[in-house]
Amino acid sequence: MEVSQRLALQNEKLAAIGRLAAGIAHEVRNPLGVIRASASMVREHFTSGEEAYRACDFIREEIDRLNGLITALLNFARPAELRLQPVSIEQVIDKALHLTSDELQRRGIILTRESTGTLPSVLADPDLVAQVVFGLLVNAAEAIEQHGRIIVRTVSEHNQVGVEVIDTGPGILPSDSERIFEPFFTTKPTGTGLGLPMAARIVQAHGGTIEVVTDKRTGPQSIGARFRIRLPLQGPVTVQEHAA
Repeated sequence: MEVSQRLALQNEKLAAIGRLAAGIAHEVRNPLGVIRASASMVREHFTSGEEAYRACDFIREEIDRLNGLITALLNFARPAELRLQPVSIEQVIDKALHLTSDELQRRGIILTRESTGTLPSVLADPDLVAQVVFGLLVNAAEAIEQHGRIIVRTVSEHNQVGVEVIDTGPGILPSDSERIFEPFFTTKPTGTGLGLPMAARIVQAHGGTIEVVTDKRTGPQSIGARFRIRLPLQGPVTVQEHAA
């Protein structure tokens, strides 16, 4: 299948997901809000040690999970709107690390920064790129669980800026590495399967690439998973053509 055909098919799937998500949001969110509010009111009549109190908490948690799934569907189906500006990739990483620092500390995970030196600025949306790095860091922390290490490495090569997130978790099975960017595929018990596909959409909208590096240094007996992002310094091709 040609690239144009694959993109057209992907756009059709995204449009279908968008219609489905919008319908679900309209029909389900209001009743979910009523149920959650009712559970909160009922909970007030019990103490924290009672079974009914815990049952109300469980109802609230499950409603929040469902609401999160609906939000993820809406965000995934919505086209990525880039607010491009010259940014420092190191500052973007700083923002993502700030958002995950408490979680890494709680899990006893050591984070190491590596860089080839001063990096040129890249034309990108800093918030969306930070969202991608944040998601990779959270995935790495959840894979490690406790007392491991995450390496964030930045490089400059061939008019691109590269970011790698490497962890000491159990690694990714070869069969899973071929599917992890597919919508709704997940190896987590409570995952939506939309985090990495959304990251891929954001990176691709920037004209970049995201991949899992599966070499002899990754795997169950080595250093775990290794994700690599590459972003062109001049931004997406369409922006470059318009500037030209």
